[in-house]
Amino acid sequence: MATPGACASSSAATSWQVQLGFRGLKTLDLRQEQECIVINIFTSISMLIKRKRRSTGNCSPATPPREWPDGDCFRCGAAHQPPAAAMTFPADLMLRGGTAVCRSVLGQTSLDIELAAASPAPAAAAAAAAVREAVRLYLVLDNSGSMAGSPLDTAKRAVIRFAQAAPAAAGVMEACWLVEFNTSTRAHSLLGLGGAQIEEAVGTIPAGGSTCFHRALSTLADLAAPSAPLGATAAAAAAAAVAAARHFVVFFSDGCDSGYGGVEAALESLQARLGGGSGGGSGGGGGTGAEWCVHTLGFGRDHDAAFLSSLTLAGSAPGSFQYIQSMAEQMGPFPGSCAGARLFCAAVPLEGPVEVEAAARAASSRLGLRLEVPEAGGQAVQLALTWRKAPLGELAGEALAVVKRLLISWTHSLATRSLPSAAVQALRDQQLAPLRRELAAVQARAKELLPLGREGYRAARASLLEAASLLNQFESDVLAAALDGSLTNHAVASLNHQTFQHLSKAAMRKNLGKRVGQNLELLEEVEAGVAAALGELGDPATLQPPGGACASLGACAVSCLDWREALAVGDCLCLGLDVERPEAAIMDPSRLVIKAIQPTRITAESFMDALSFALSGRSGADVHGGFGRGAGARVVAGEGREPITGALPLYICPQHWSVARLHAKPLLAWMCTLSPLGYAVEQVRTVPFLVLAKALRDLGGGGRGGTSFRDWAAQQVLDTCMAVYRDLRPRLLSELFGGQDEAGCSCGAAARRLRYLEGGPAARTLDVVPSTEVWLMWLLCAVRSGDAALSAEDCDDLRLAVAEEELRRCTRPPEAAGEAAGCATSAAAIASLLGVDLQQAVAEVEARWRAFHPGCEYADVEAAELAAELEAEVASLAAAVDWRAQLGQAGSHPAVAAMEAGYRPWVRPRLDLLAWVEQASLGGEAAGWPSSARQPWAAPETLAAWLPGPALAALALQNGEGARNADRRAYIAAGLHVDPFKQPEALLRRFYCKVVWDAVRAGLGDVRDAAYLRSAARMAEAFAAAASLEAAADAIEGWRLGRPHALRLLLDALRRAGGAPLPLPKMRLLMSWGLGRRLLRGDEDRRSPAHAAAALGQAAAKVQAEVEVGEAGGLGSPTAWIPSRRHVYRFLQANHRQVDLPEALELFGGCRGVDEAYLRLQYADGFTSTARRKAFREWRDAA
Repeated sequence: MATPGACASSSAATSWQVQLGFRGLKTLDLRQEQECIVINIFTSISMLIKRKRRSTGNCSPATPPREWPDGDCFRCGAAHQPPAAAMTFPADLMLRGGTAVCRSVLGQTSLDIELAAASPAPAAAAAAAAVREAVRLYLVLDNSGSMAGSPLDTAKRAVIRFAQAAPAAAGVMEACWLVEFNTSTRAHSLLGLGGAQIEEAVGTIPAGGSTCFHRALSTLADLAAPSAPLGATAAAAAAAAVAAARHFVVFFSDGCDSGYGGVEAALESLQARLGGGSGGGSGGGGGTGAEWCVHTLGFGRDHDAAFLSSLTLAGSAPGSFQYIQSMAEQMGPFPGSCAGARLFCAAVPLEGPVEVEAAARAASSRLGLRLEVPEAGGQAVQLALTWRKAPLGELAGEALAVVKRLLISWTHSLATRSLPSAAVQALRDQQLAPLRRELAAVQARAKELLPLGREGYRAARASLLEAASLLNQFESDVLAAALDGSLTNHAVASLNHQTFQHLSKAAMRKNLGKRVGQNLELLEEVEAGVAAALGELGDPATLQPPGGACASLGACAVSCLDWREALAVGDCLCLGLDVERPEAAIMDPSRLVIKAIQPTRITAESFMDALSFALSGRSGADVHGGFGRGAGARVVAGEGREPITGALPLYICPQHWSVARLHAKPLLAWMCTLSPLGYAVEQVRTVPFLVLAKALRDLGGGGRGGTSFRDWAAQQVLDTCMAVYRDLRPRLLSELFGGQDEAGCSCGAAARRLRYLEGGPAARTLDVVPSTEVWLMWLLCAVRSGDAALSAEDCDDLRLAVAEEELRRCTRPPEAAGEAAGCATSAAAIASLLGVDLQQAVAEVEARWRAFHPGCEYADVEAAELAAELEAEVASLAAAVDWRAQLGQAGSHPAVAAMEAGYRPWVRPRLDLLAWVEQASLGGEAAGWPSSARQPWAAPETLAAWLPGPALAALALQNGEGARNADRRAYIAAGLHVDPFKQPEALLRRFYCKVVWDAVRAGLGDVRDAAYLRSAARMAEAFAAAASLEAAADAIEGWRLGRPHALRLLLDALRRAGGAPLPLPKMRLLMSWGLGRRLLRGDEDRRSPAHAAAALGQAAAKVQAEVEVGEAGGLGSPTAWIPSRRHVYRFLQANHRQVDLPEALELFGGCRGVDEAYLRLQYADGFTSTARRKAFREWRDAA
């Protein structure tokens, strides 16, 4: 220990030695020269000291760096020597000593800390034990209407927990107030109440009214009163050490002030009562002389984050802010509030030192300890400090503490709009940028964490990652918004919540928010497997990769660990990826899109930790892109600032793979499903091979050639896929060669033919082979392992099979993209693709038929015989077509052009992958990766340069029959599939016969329709010319009025014969005839059979009377018959598709109750019962 510095006065000084057990012990020699000395001991006790230090060495004197307690410069890492041993501090420090037990009041953490005094005098010890410190607790609850429901219930539970946690039985709780506020306020005392009484008092608080902050602040200021000493009667030495009460305020709200005003004045009044705020002034509390601390909680996105943040600075000590975004979140403990129930003893002069040692679990807690010296010296304090170099684990905690403290201050200044734009710019350039560089310097020393062991390494690294994440969030969400004037309440609240909240140990178990919280079991299994693998590992420093090139493997961009160092702590080296995923990737991992393989290495745990902190500070879409094609997603930035959204564990050696294959489970599951809970073995079978396909395309595709990184990446990914293939060999061989017995595929597989070829087109549909490129990479690994061999014939067949299947998969459904989608479905499109003029073809078929049947008409031949003869003529016509000459220019057709457009980005890359397989099978190196490999067959640039016109046309036609996978399987099952490359003429003839025969058959239908129309016209004329109703009935016998054109022809004939109005008895006959040839009856006819028979008799007599009247007055007499509205409704209900609205108005416009409004309503509603009832009500009301 260094010699204490000289005292500033000649008065006797009492020496105190304080040891702090925060991993690296620090020894302070405190000499009392003043009445009251306070040291606030947080995680970083030396924060008060480092401000007085100056750097030496390599740092610029103009910009002194931030330094840490270990004596190393935070910027350059050099061991700077401290100045003289004596340093002067302001007189706002206070020390208290004795024995105390500390438990949390306002949080969930329980900490036990003992202060052991060295043999005090018995009288002094008794006097010290009698001194206690009083505590006053204020719970301010917003019970406005917006808090109704889940927010208020959550706040009530928190209030009950806080009130019940207050140690009233210990005699230190002087007051406990509950202040509920909305438009008005009410204060309740909870002091002395039991648990059930507190629950009853809090649970009955209703929600209602508006949010009025100034009333709550005014009531809180009225409740503030000086606290009195509890037990200052033991001794004269202890009498002077009586302390004022400590005050804690917890403020709950979910909204902004409703605009009643007076908030600023009330806040100033409260700050005056509480001591002028924590930002300035002495440690005491202004008007009360007490110590105050205000904590706030904001619920939802609508709360006033700036106000609640500023409220935390209203007390003499800074409080904390928590942002509760959803009701499912748990409120964490409040930092700095663990001293609520502390028992302090007044200090007496001692012969020996006083030792203060914190428990290990309290090492990361912000805990204030106080030691008081009662003598009044009135002089400045001189302090001598000695230290030793602390491990980086403590330095990481110091970095996080500084970042949080600075961001709280900066965010508060930005939220209150107190900084001009120039000051905001200076904040970014002169303060944030140097802080980021200093933090990067600490991260560069990450390897020093390894001696701490696996748990210590993770905890320290987590602190560094959280600090970096907070800086990134502040710069991207808060500072950038402040520069352009769009700073939102949500951004301020989110960052404040992150900077205030305490990082618990549980949060470092890769808890990725809601997505990963349910998957701890899988992660625990991975941890157990990693621990078992490490137990069998030995010394990682002695391991060598097969190639021996360790330097090329690189190191993690986040933790700076190489693969051996990562393996020593149970981690593994991964290759950085940029990925996208649709929702279909949850069930089918082959739908994962590998956008890029990045030249950045990262360890698995560093990626997951970076993901955890990124998700805690930003939206999921900004971090991982969500499900879709989101741009700009980034979990962590690579060495070149490239986005990294995924990682693939690498095979380096068997020992490294034993750990990497375990870490691959949550990594691959997260990339496919955004949750490690979604892990499935299909992801291991698929995702590494997707990365291999991407690496091979980058190596030889697009004319870019192979760079050194691409060569290295392709080799590493290939080695990794070979390791996966060895692990899953029986299953993958079963997928390649078929068979239910996977064990049977382990021998003799090379002599078997691939199921992709042997099973025909049904063995390569989407439900059997989800991804052709993954299947090809399986085949590549099987060939390189000696499990498969391809002949030249197999390679030729594979090229055509892959091209056919992939051209179909890249074909879009015709209803989504029209005919120019790589397929032809309509008759006109098929005819256009075949180069057939349908009218000319139909005429030629008819000419051929008439040549064999001179003087005959179609009507002279039986229908079946005629169809057979015409169909035979169509077939003979198709057989005579020269398809190669006719389809020489098929490439210009839109369907073929669409296939050509899909060939370049979709099919050709897969043919290039097949070329790698062919090379490996035809003599490529079996173990290494050929650096100057050349493909034996290069995929052509275009389809037209590879396939003839008939094959392209046949493929487009067959794609139209099975664009969807289900249609494809049904098409194959029906035996309709034809190889479009080997038998294009057969397929073309079939489609030619289909489209031409359909046109011929449509012509036959037109002939039949014309004959029907001629017959209907003759019937209508006979009906109109009939001189009696009996003759008219005979004319329409056997006709259904609902047939097309029949009713229209009859009505037109009536108009021409009788003029206007129409011959009403014949109209009555039409309406009575109906579709079912039944007379229309009234509703009363359905009451009983007897009544129905009587009604039918009356109807028959009425009809006869009408006939007689018609014969006397002529069929055109308007007095013959007037239909009722019921008759009109039923007639038009059956025939409104043949009789349009104008015709209905002409026919029935004069009937009772039938007007234009009624008919328009019925036609608009389709003559439903609802419209009928509505029209009846309107007509009844009008009548």
